[in-house]
Amino acid sequence: MVKLSKLFVASLACTALGLEAEATVVASENSSPAVVYINAMEAMQTSKHGQKRLAELKKKENDLASSLKKKENDLTVSLKKKQEKLTQDVKDYEAKEKTMSATAKEKAESNLFKGREELEVAAKTSQQELEVAAKTSQQELQLVSTRATEELSKDIEQAAAEIGKKEKCDAVVDLFTGRVVWANDQTVKTKEIVKVMDKNYETKLASSKAPKAPTTVAVANRQGAAAA
Repeated sequence: MVKLSKLFVASLACTALGLEAEATVVASENSSPAVVYINAMEAMQTSKHGQKRLAELKKKENDLASSLKKKENDLTVSLKKKQEKLTQDVKDYEAKEKTMSATAKEKAESNLFKGREELEVAAKTSQQELEVAAKTSQQELQLVSTRATEELSKDIEQAAAEIGKKEKCDAVVDLFTGRVVWANDQTVKTKEIVKVMDKNYETKLASSKAPKAPTTVAVANRQGAAAA
């Protein structure tokens, strides 16, 4: 199982990078752009909410690990009993082999062969069950970690908006991911960009639809002579 510290850090990074900056914007009173920087990772790990979630994740990891260990022990005990039974059956066969009839001997050997096959199948099945259980535990832990990270990310965005308004800055940027966590309306120029894009597109479209002057025979002859 992946260590919780690595899983938690990876989840924080992936979630922070994936979240869109759906930040509330306010007008800036600064005449020049000003940026406030934060470390979202550090905030998540050191805040009270973050520490609580991390403790819950550690407990979840320990519970899953204990459950997986118990399953492994149960399967091991079951296989051991099957192995001991087969070993005893072999000993019993060897002790009676010389006095057994051909029919009884054939039946006993068939049972031993079948017992060996069943033991091999049980061993493979146990291994597969353990792998599935381990994968399921990992996915469950990942899901809990992702949910915790999403909650903490929302906390950070809310706090960043409050800081941005208080500091009267233009943007709050996360040092860990480089993501803009909050921005005011003066720095968000999406509508202006769209207007310029549309204008450029219409210009290109009009240019492509403009009629071309017809090529007369005289012009074509001059073009051919020039090319020669």
